[in-house]
Amino acid sequence: MNKKLMFRVLWGVYLLAVAIVMILGAVEVIDLGISLLGQVMLVILFAIILFSSYKLFWFGVFLPIAIVINILDASFGWSLNGTAIAAIYVVAFIVSIAFTVLFHKKGSWQLVHKETPKTYLQHSDGNAEKVASKVNSKITKKTR
Repeated sequence: MNKKLMFRVLWGVYLLAVAIVMILGAVEVIDLGISLLGQVMLVILFAIILFSSYKLFWFGVFLPIAIVINILDASFGWSLNGTAIAAIYVVAFIVSIAFTVLFHKKGSWQLVHKETPKTYLQHSDGNAEKVASKVNSKITKKTR
């Protein structure tokens, strides 16, 4: 199964499951305890979390989780005070930075000169001279 089809199937199943749960909550088969606006916000936030985790964008994972905790606090009456909620947002921000540093995509932290040909970026496996000869330019190897 290719990536685009898998991506479409994932989102299709996710949205169908959300629709079923919202319908069951509307006819009171299950008690969600969350208002309709809260349910819509949770659907959007969980979609952001799924997409961001796929792209390894950690701020899009942990900050929506903090917002979800805030929504659930208001819905279920966990009675978190303002300081606790602020601490949750600060912790989400710090954890996002930590995960960004620890788990990033390969090559996302490399500084590459503006004049470097695109083919060098695609062939960063050590054959810079071969690529340089193809594009008639001079490339120096990166030092670590």
